Amino acid sequence: MPSCRCSCPYPNFPGRIIAWLCSFNVWYQIFATVYLGFLSEFPTVVNVAVLVVWNGIWLLTITSLLSAAFTDPVAIDPRYRMPEEFVEVPVEERTKKFFKRLSRYAVSKPDIQFQMTDHSSREFFYPRYCIPCKIFKPPRAHHCRQCQRCIPRMDHHCPVIATCVHSHNHKFFLNFLFWASFLCVYAATLITRTLFEIVDLDVEFLIAMEQFDLVMWLITFSGWTNAVICAIALIGFQIYLWSMLVSNQTTLESNDNKVKPDYSLGSRVKNIETVMGYNKLLWFVPYQNTPTDGFTYPVAASSETNPDDMCECEYETEEDSCADDSDNEYAHDV
Repeated sequence: MPSCRCSCPYPNFPGRIIAWLCSFNVWYQIFATVYLGFLSEFPTVVNVAVLVVWNGIWLLTITSLLSAAFTDPVAIDPRYRMPEEFVEVPVEERTKKFFKRLSRYAVSKPDIQFQMTDHSSREFFYPRYCIPCKIFKPPRAHHCRQCQRCIPRMDHHCPVIATCVHSHNHKFFLNFLFWASFLCVYAATLITRTLFEIVDLDVEFLIAMEQFDLVMWLITFSGWTNAVICAIALIGFQIYLWSMLVSNQTTLESNDNKVKPDYSLGSRVKNIETVMGYNKLLWFVPYQNTPTDGFTYPVAASSETNPDDMCECEYETEEDSCADDSDNEYAHDV
């Protein structure tokens, strides 16, 4: 996978994943070793059961994280490659005549679903294009300045996984948020009772009787604090992403005030299935079953582009053609 070019302290992609794995390992040891080994008041059988469930959730979290990070976006279909006659046109020569040629080209390719745009009067449409990638943009694709490529059905660029959330790893990313938040809630819920029961007791007396290890309590308390904070952040971000998914929108589309196609299939379940797959039992399993090729998406009839409207267009510069999505790192990412 190409390395991410984010402006971050550790831009090396594998190094960042190793850092995250080390962090999850620390949280694992705090819960499994420190809490269950030294502070838990549950019987041994219960502790074993708690640990088995913890291991299952932890493995699902790690698997989802790695799947989201290492699943590459599909390569842009060669059918979207711009003919050289368009690529070589200088910026100053991209006049109405040029955009009319683009419109005619789109009309001549009825088997290809283009990402269309209109000029200021909203009377004419032509296919959007990306000069750096030398392609016509497929529906819902955007050029990511960090990854330096066009990403099919791009949702946002995520610094956590050092790559974009796109058509083929969106499910894994949602799986990661779900299981990571579940892991935090599970740990915080179990630890809360023990931590605050100890606080209610005479700590100095327990220390004197050698029945209390202050260091272990402080380590566990720090882990509990981290779990609570992360749970709130993960759940909040997850609610936002799911609210986009039920209407079949991406993060970029929801923040775009321009007129755009309506990709909703009319049902929340059907919209969710476009990313999570048709088998509901596998929605939260990090298994690739997203039913899309990344380039073809049904559009509501009311928002379809009329081929008759694809004709002469206003002047647009190269910068304008990509300006709305070239810098798309999502500020609210986890």
